[in-house]
Amino acid sequence: MNRELRDTIDRFKKEDGAAAANALCEKICYSIATEAKKELNGNAAVFCAMDKKKYEFSVFVKKVVKEQVSDPDREISLEDAAELKNEPRIGESLHVPVRIRNLSKITENCIKETVRQMDLKNAILRFQKERGLDPDLFKEKICGAIATAARKEFGVKSGICCEINDDFDIYICQRKTVVEEVLDPDSEMDLDEALTHKADALLGDTIEFPLELDDLGRIAAQSVKHIIRQGVREIENEQVLKNFQSRNNEIVTARVISVNPTTGDATVEISGNEALLPKKDQVPGEILREGDYIKIYIVDVKESPKGPKVILSRVNVGLVKRLFELEVPEIYDGSVEIRSIAREAGSRTKIAVYAADKNIDPIGSCIGPKGERVNRVIDMMGGEKIDIVRYSDNPREFISAALAPAEIVSVEIEDELNRACRVTVPETQLSLAIGNKGQNARLAARLTGWKIDIKPYYGDYQPMIQL
Repeated sequence: MNRELRDTIDRFKKEDGAAAANALCEKICYSIATEAKKELNGNAAVFCAMDKKKYEFSVFVKKVVKEQVSDPDREISLEDAAELKNEPRIGESLHVPVRIRNLSKITENCIKETVRQMDLKNAILRFQKERGLDPDLFKEKICGAIATAARKEFGVKSGICCEINDDFDIYICQRKTVVEEVLDPDSEMDLDEALTHKADALLGDTIEFPLELDDLGRIAAQSVKHIIRQGVREIENEQVLKNFQSRNNEIVTARVISVNPTTGDATVEISGNEALLPKKDQVPGEILREGDYIKIYIVDVKESPKGPKVILSRVNVGLVKRLFELEVPEIYDGSVEIRSIAREAGSRTKIAVYAADKNIDPIGSCIGPKGERVNRVIDMMGGEKIDIVRYSDNPREFISAALAPAEIVSVEIEDELNRACRVTVPETQLSLAIGNKGQNARLAARLTGWKIDIKPYYGDYQPMIQL
């Protein structure tokens, strides 16, 4: 045993450090003292010490030196104390060595159980540190794994429960409820049977039958290991899902880990969790490199058989909205509202803003002093152009503003039900209103929700006020 114990302590020291090895020795000593106290009828103050050179354990009882001994378990006479120490004093406490009949067996069992507890504790703490796992959730999974293996080992379908306390002691039992008529023998028992186990048993009581963990057997132990491994994956998936769900429809800062040279898909890291940013959700023309930090919008988080599925995007309009909320305090506090956004990622975005307070300039608030606020947003969007226009409940004014920077002669509502209109612009402004490849007109239509037909106007005109 000495060699086995030495190897075990050395393993703990190597894997988890000297503190873990010392904690193991202290816990073994405490377990041995607890079991030895039972052998001594439980009244004595029992201690255990370990010889770290010989890897041997000794048991002592704390006794006070008295002239007259009234409690032999806790007191020792001056004469007997003199055999242990030169010139003992009355009232002095001594650690008196005692012989325990089953010390070897007790020690072996305590070492085995303590090592199991410490291995479990260290495994949980290691997973918690390395992967950020919730230790309580990990304990719950392990208890579920042990209970599942126990049900298979003992051939029962229900009633098996497992608990792990703060000291990582594992308690496993079969619980049965006292009922009038037994329908499930695995989890129920009648009153007559209950009275043989508990003299004051009543209907509705729950009686526990402790089970030894060692009784699970080798096959059950393997099952536990497998289920625990599966449990770790489930915990990781649950925590990743929880982490991302708390940030759903928000923007996060992500670090680019790698970019697939074939597909262009990028793997990014967000708060220690990896996720995929597909090529189609990247800004066209943007080149991502390993180590880059970028802003990403979390569109949605879904559960799937293969784990959490996180939908990320750099092209979603939600990214624009959240960036403005970060940079413009008036939008964040609600005094300025973003009513609509139209975007062609990598090229141009139009954003319509509104302020109920007439003393607040919504466009000026978004632009900021010397354009600082909007320029910060543009930088985070890779240089994408942004047009900020004033929202209006009057469709003519809103459509006119949405077609900026073109000047508008008139806006005629042709079909209000189907939201169709005709916009007249000066001949010289036609190409500007339509935009490169129709982009300005498309964005204006998306921003306003109206179908816009643009026609040129020949001759003198008085432009509508651009809002």
